[in-house]
Amino acid sequence: MILLAKPKDIKRLSYGYSLIMGIACLIIGIGSAFYHASLTFIGQFFDVFGMFLLATFMLVYSIERIYNLRLTTTIMLFLLFNIFLSGLQIAIPDTRRYVFAVVLIVALFFESYFRIKYKPQIEVRWLRYGIGLLTVAYSIWILDNTRVLCFENSLLQGHAVWHILGAISVLFLHRYYASEI
Repeated sequence: MILLAKPKDIKRLSYGYSLIMGIACLIIGIGSAFYHASLTFIGQFFDVFGMFLLATFMLVYSIERIYNLRLTTTIMLFLLFNIFLSGLQIAIPDTRRYVFAVVLIVALFFESYFRIKYKPQIEVRWLRYGIGLLTVAYSIWILDNTRVLCFENSLLQGHAVWHILGAISVLFLHRYYASEI
């Protein structure tokens, strides 16, 4: 007797998508380290570029699942978004934080639309944990950046907490995607 996998046993997130997400995370880490070590514009570019890669991955992955895009279309969309965002970051660097937030919010909108329309079996709690943690991280970063809660001589820095909580939120995001059946 041949045993066939039931549809509910098939995971949606492929190795290729996990790899793209992993590469985006590596670029975030390396870019951030490079920026903080050099404090140069090129370092800043790669720091933010990694964040754009992750946010556009979220956006394009949602769009691919909604419209069932072909692989070549998905890759081209991902590349075009990132080329545009890279150009924007070079031309108008002061917009990088706001543009990142907009891309992230649009990605979450498309993800919500996908969940409402297709009702996939997916553990939404991981997405909620990730968004909640990122919100806390961003709040701490703002308090540190505006010097409201800043301990310059302390080993514990608000910006460092931002990085740690941000990394954990990305782990939750991957758990969310990996839970989809």
